[in-house]
Amino acid sequence: MDPARIAALLHPFLDRPPEAAMLEKTSTYIDLLLRWNARIKLTAVTDPAQIVDRHFLDSLALLHPYMPFVSCEIREALNGDGLRLAVTKFPEPTPEWADLGAVAEIELVRAVVTRVRNLRAARGLPQTTALRLGIELPEGPPSEAMQRHVPLLSYLARLSAVEISSKVNWPGAHRDVVADVGIVVGFPSKELSSESEEKIRKEIGKLRAEAAKIQARLSDSGFRSRAPAAIIEKTEQQLEEISERVRRLTGNLVEASGR
Repeated sequence: MDPARIAALLHPFLDRPPEAAMLEKTSTYIDLLLRWNARIKLTAVTDPAQIVDRHFLDSLALLHPYMPFVSCEIREALNGDGLRLAVTKFPEPTPEWADLGAVAEIELVRAVVTRVRNLRAARGLPQTTALRLGIELPEGPPSEAMQRHVPLLSYLARLSAVEISSKVNWPGAHRDVVADVGIVVGFPSKELSSESEEKIRKEIGKLRAEAAKIQARLSDSGFRSRAPAAIIEKTEQQLEEISERVRRLTGNLVEASGR
């Protein structure tokens, strides 16, 4: 791209023309981007003028609220004036816009996807192996909310099917719990290798040790007298979740030994 054209596009946003060396580097970058984009799809933006606007100017504006020292250094390299990058002030949070319910939904999606991917890896399966997933939620708003996220779950966790109900009955499937929500994972093979069984036993051992520590903390009168009620409640919930995980993982071993 002609350096003069780049300078003209940048002119409204700079106090003085950028140095020739910087324009040459920018021109080289755009030429390389377009050349390689013809072979490998790197960007949907192919118009050189839009590359200057969206790849350079928009990126600087988006970067500035998070890393102002970097954006200012780039700005200084462009025109050498050392002034701060002029951008709109980063918006202040608006409390009434907050949706804690939506945050909780996405956090559950994230936790479920992470657990499924970890279970797949623990069994030595490629992350591209499609699995079935059951999520045990009572009928009502929680179930309906998770149903809306099934496409996202399926994509992120590489799922072939998702069932959401109060009880998922899949004989031989792996049972677990995530954030107080029961999940059931159907693997392609019902056979559980000795290596996978050993990993489950180790996980159960770690969970029981963690549960013992939490139980000791809850049994400590000093902890209960000093800790806020919210912390005590959260600790009790953590113990319940760990106990449920142990129960489900132990059930997986019992099923495996019975086959």
